[in-house]
Amino acid sequence: MASSSFYVRAACLLSLTLAVGLLLPRATCAYDPRQGHKQLAEAAIEGFNLCITADVDHVYSLPVFEIGKYAVTIVEADVAEDEKNLLRRALNWHFYSTSGPQIHFLTDRSLDRVFSEIEDKLKADGIAPSGAYKLVGRAMHFLEDVTVPAHVVPVYHGPGFPRSIKDPVDTYRVQGLVPGQILAREVAGALPGKCKELAAVPGPGAPQFAPAGPLRSILDLTAEETRTHRLAGALCESGGLRLKWRRFWTFPASEKFFGRYADDTPVFGAPGVIRGSHGSSCKLTWVEYDAFVLAGHKQAVLADIRALFYVSRMLYGSPIEDD
Repeated sequence: MASSSFYVRAACLLSLTLAVGLLLPRATCAYDPRQGHKQLAEAAIEGFNLCITADVDHVYSLPVFEIGKYAVTIVEADVAEDEKNLLRRALNWHFYSTSGPQIHFLTDRSLDRVFSEIEDKLKADGIAPSGAYKLVGRAMHFLEDVTVPAHVVPVYHGPGFPRSIKDPVDTYRVQGLVPGQILAREVAGALPGKCKELAAVPGPGAPQFAPAGPLRSILDLTAEETRTHRLAGALCESGGLRLKWRRFWTFPASEKFFGRYADDTPVFGAPGVIRGSHGSSCKLTWVEYDAFVLAGHKQAVLADIRALFYVSRMLYGSPIEDD
C-alpha cells in the first residue's frame, strides 16, 4: 500500500496544478480571446458564407449561417476555450505536439488530449447541429492557436517565476483584425477559386503523422504550414545575410518538448537592425512584422473555413471530393 507521504505529495502537486490553472486561466493562451479568437472566428464564418452565396451552381447545397443562430454558438465556443471551463483549461494546455500527448502528472502540456475529445464527440451518432457547431467552434480555437509560432515550436509562455512570459505574437497589435477591413480584404482576395479546395475532404496530415480524423488532419496541416513554410520564409536577404523567420524561435532538442525564444536582438515585434558579417545588415520595421502576423491570421481563417465545410457537409450532405 502506498505510504501516506505519497498521498500528501500527490495532493500538493494536484493543488499546485489546479492553483496555477485556475488563478491564471489565460496561461499558455494564444490570441486574446475577445480581440483575436473572436474576430478570427467571425471572419471565418463570413468567408464560409461568401463561398456558399457565390455557389451559383449549387455545388455545396449548404445553408448560410445566420447571425444569432449557429454563428453565435461557434464564436462563443471558440472564445470559451480560454475564458471558461477553467479546470479543463488547467489540465490541458494549448501547445502543439508532433509526438502525442505530453502528460506531466495530471496535465497534458499539449493540446492532443482535448482535441481528440472534440473529434470523438463529433463522431457521435445523431449529433444535433447545435452540438456539432459548438464542437467545431472549440476545434477552431486550436486551429487558430497553431498559427502562432510559439504554439507549434513550441515555446513555453505563461505563468512563471520570477515573472509571467508573454508571447510577442499573441500580444502583437491586431492591426489586421480591428476594425477588420484588412483581414476581410485578404481573406476575400484568397477565396475565389479556393472554396472548392477548402470544401474538399481533408487529406491526410504531413507524412510523419499517423492517420488521423478529418479535423486532426486540418490541425496537422495548419501546424505544418506554420512550422515549415511561414517560419522558413525569408525574413531578410542582404549581402551575405540570409535570415528566416525561425530566427526568433529555437526548436527544442530531441529529448525536450519546449524550445525557447532566441536570445538575439531585436526581439520579435521590435523594429531594429540585424547586422551580419562584412558590413551586411537588415532593417526590420513594422511593415515586416505586420505582414508576418497578418499571414498567420489569414492562415487561421482559411483553416477555420475548412473545418466549417467539413462539419456542415457531415450534417447536411456528402463531402466534396478533390478532382
